Amino acid sequence: MPSGSIAESVFAITRAPAPAAADVLSISGTGELAVLLNRKRGPNGFNFHGMLARLPLTGGTPRLVMDKVEAADWGPPRPDTPLAVAYHQGGKARLEYPVGSLLYESATWLSDIRVSPKGDIVAFVEHDEPIGDSGFVRVVGSHGNRQLTHDYGSVQGLAWSPTGSEIWYTAAESGGSARSLHAVDLVGHDRMLYRVPGALRLQDVAKDGRVLFVHELIRAVILGHVPGESGERELGWLDWSIHRALSKDGTWLVFDESGDAPGGDSWTYLRATDGSAAIKLGSGTYSDLSPDGKWVAVVAGDFSGQVSLLPTGEGQSHTIRFPSFHAYGVTWLPDGKRLVLSASDAGKGSRLYLVDLDTEALRPISPEGSGTHVSPVSPDGSLVSARGADGNTWLFPIAGGTPRRVPGLQEGEGVLAWTPDGKAVYVGGIAEMESVISLVDLATGKRRGFQTVGPLDKAGLTYVSPPNFTPDGKYYAYSYNRQISELFVADGIK
Repeated sequence: MPSGSIAESVFAITRAPAPAAADVLSISGTGELAVLLNRKRGPNGFNFHGMLARLPLTGGTPRLVMDKVEAADWGPPRPDTPLAVAYHQGGKARLEYPVGSLLYESATWLSDIRVSPKGDIVAFVEHDEPIGDSGFVRVVGSHGNRQLTHDYGSVQGLAWSPTGSEIWYTAAESGGSARSLHAVDLVGHDRMLYRVPGALRLQDVAKDGRVLFVHELIRAVILGHVPGESGERELGWLDWSIHRALSKDGTWLVFDESGDAPGGDSWTYLRATDGSAAIKLGSGTYSDLSPDGKWVAVVAGDFSGQVSLLPTGEGQSHTIRFPSFHAYGVTWLPDGKRLVLSASDAGKGSRLYLVDLDTEALRPISPEGSGTHVSPVSPDGSLVSARGADGNTWLFPIAGGTPRRVPGLQEGEGVLAWTPDGKAVYVGGIAEMESVISLVDLATGKRRGFQTVGPLDKAGLTYVSPPNFTPDGKYYAYSYNRQISELFVADGIK
């Protein structure tokens, strides 16, 4: 909300009868809100998209601008004040300013776009991977197109300084639970401004220097269900536990930790679902357990182009490197000799690749712009599902051929697991309070409700992931984020 003072912004939000489920993205100097209607969480878990609309501060009917928008900001006030917008199209993130004029394009995703007070520069966060919130500050405009900061493990929140000579932003070197306020000028001189325990997320900077923050205390937790028990048990370990895979019999869970407790790195763990102590296997994230339960395949925590095989018992780890690639996730084929890898070659969009573990050969399965997240392979090893560049979920033949769209899916849903006969799939998506799982027949598209998961205590929930299921559907595990936050104003920051 860069235009106007903080007090004016808060007053406007409280008095304007905005429609339900509307998020305020920006407030113009001419008295108009840019709001996001019907907000939906994006596939990477951090970004949101919806219908961008204009709404006068005095209220009234919103004027729709465009759909699938992820971020927006007003330019300097004038009779035809322009809007800057960020959205996805064809597997690419696009920045337009004004709407209809392409200013920048990225293979990942963009957030926190803010137009300079003079209207000649757009500052924003470019996230360096299509998943997660790691990234850096970039500017496009009269000072050229340049990256101003180094890569951070988490960047959320950006605004221009009161004088317009710097860009203030909140970031953490690793993970998202310790973001601090930084400032960078247009030639890249960076300095620390403000740090507190917990995570800060910058909302706005007023012309008189007051700063509006959200202070967050965040934790990621894993819950699992074991047959014979009436409820769910906690199966996480430290402060940022994310489930990745379940063994076929449901007795073992693979997860990773990437918060502050493990030192900001990503580590993969194995834990029995009976609640026994977790076993630290090695570094890496976005992992999968081999069909025989003897190996865990992981990608590097910095998403560099490597896949490591970590033994769950005896054995030596082994790493396969693809130097020009970034890797985002893996899943095993039923034969235990091949993997499906989600990755992107230098400067290109993500896609699925088949990896032969004996030869270390890499072969594309899906077109560019698809497959940021890898879903399980069909029981016969012939198909793998992934979200395409069009936003729909498709079944891609691993041996090659024409993909087909998964029938009966709703927006935001993906394939979570296959039934043992391969005729139906469990589907679901990311939610804020609870994840609703359905069973979909692949031949007819008919669906029926299967399970709804989510913690009983809803306070502070921001994210409930779709669960991992065993083939018989009796065991499951899922992650959720609990975020306790407060809004405050800080004075005297310079």
